[in-house]
Amino acid sequence: MSAILAVVLLLSGPSAEVDLALDRYQESLAAARAAPPTQLEERATELLRLASAIAPAFIEAQPACRAYLEAALTVKERWPLLGPESIERDFHQDGALPKGAPALCYHMKDLIVHPATVLVLLAHGVQDVTVLRRELDEILAHVQAVRALIEGDRN
Repeated sequence: MSAILAVVLLLSGPSAEVDLALDRYQESLAAARAAPPTQLEERATELLRLASAIAPAFIEAQPACRAYLEAALTVKERWPLLGPESIERDFHQDGALPKGAPALCYHMKDLIVHPATVLVLLAHGVQDVTVLRRELDEILAHVQAVRALIEGDRN
């Protein structure tokens, strides 16, 4: 991080850091969607890392999502042990997540779970770029929703 960026973030506080992380997530998502298959693992890993960094701000803004998203974040460590069916059942269909979370929590969950799904599919030999990019495409609308739900807490 450049010294100028560090000073800007220090002076503007945590909201600037979240905005920067969301901007980087959008940029990384665009890069992942355009990446050759050989770069998809690296790109999905970066998206998962960024989503993990954004999640605390979302939880602060939407505290009713805490348990749900903390459970969803376990996919960051668990994905190497998951198969395509188990990530679908446990994380996409919420089988391993607490029941009763508000529907708005789903937006942040998708920023976490879809990149992890790309990693699971790649680890299980899925080479179909259309299938892999479809996972990334499903994230598009959720980034803006996450931004609005975090910013709504600031306004």
